[in-house]
Amino acid sequence: MELGTRTLIGLVGLGGALAGSVVVTAPAVAAAGPAAPAACEIRELPLPPGTTEGGVAGASADGRTAVGRAVGHDPVQTEVGVVWRDGEIVDLPADLPDALTDVNSAGVAVGGIFDEYGERRPYVLRDGEVHVLPGHVTPRGINDSGVIAGFRTDAAGELPVVWKPGSDQPVDLVGPRGIATDVAADGTVVGTVDGDTPDAPTDGYVWRPDGTGAPLPRPAGVAPNAHLEATGISGSWVFGDGPDGAIRWNLDTGAAESLPGTIAGSGAINDRGVLAAPAGSGQDGVLVDGEQRTPLPGMNGWQVALRSISPDGTALTGTAGMLKGPSKPVRWTCA
Repeated sequence: MELGTRTLIGLVGLGGALAGSVVVTAPAVAAAGPAAPAACEIRELPLPPGTTEGGVAGASADGRTAVGRAVGHDPVQTEVGVVWRDGEIVDLPADLPDALTDVNSAGVAVGGIFDEYGERRPYVLRDGEVHVLPGHVTPRGINDSGVIAGFRTDAAGELPVVWKPGSDQPVDLVGPRGIATDVAADGTVVGTVDGDTPDAPTDGYVWRPDGTGAPLPRPAGVAPNAHLEATGISGSWVFGDGPDGAIRWNLDTGAAESLPGTIAGSGAINDRGVLAAPAGSGQDGVLVDGEQRTPLPGMNGWQVALRSISPDGTALTGTAGMLKGPSKPVRWTCA
């Protein structure tokens, strides 16, 4: 399975600029329960001086800290890493080997890839210091204990791995080839694995802290030859993508459901199982809380990509932009 077939960073087009800040409020929706918000609004996250666009790549489990990048074009293109907390810039780490991809609640972040030219670029950012990870490896997610999930690459493809806190050397996860994409607070890892043959479909997969693993069940109605991905986990809830949009799994009950009206490609879930994903044409989003759905407004008719949702479902981050044009880091607040 080639890396290009998977959903990695999502919406990354960066090309132009947008002046000003936009606030759009979604209409209220009849509530199915007291936890569901009635309405949400969207605002641009601040950008560093000299930059005009950017995006959010990942965020901490508590929903407060987000990481991404900002880009300027005057007079030449420059790119800087950005750390936001509670919607404000708190750090501009310099001289990063590559883009940040995820961060935990303590502010420890991971990023980078081992690219096709053999250049080593994966790293951990801790207390302002960059520590490069050795080997053909790609870190994808980090939990609050410092466990990192990702994959290593060899001549045959990708292998899912984890790094224990403080270790440079990844440990292979038992099971099929593929990639690990996220890790929960208790060390449970999720990802996407290859089938038994080159033509077999991919599946979502879970690796338990005790070393056991198993494919995630296919939702009812999903064809046996359809490709599935698992991309994030919070508590006992997992989200991913299928042929009909977002998928939500509950590891405690074994439930698996496709969520019609959503679009695959990005998303976020919290430990209550509230899922956020693009919806409709992709120019806005939706919060799915049980049977309750709350619209997430878009901005300028651009495509939206969701990257985080807070435990109470009231704060979300992501990117709004054009596929081959400008993009902006954004934050939704719901009440």
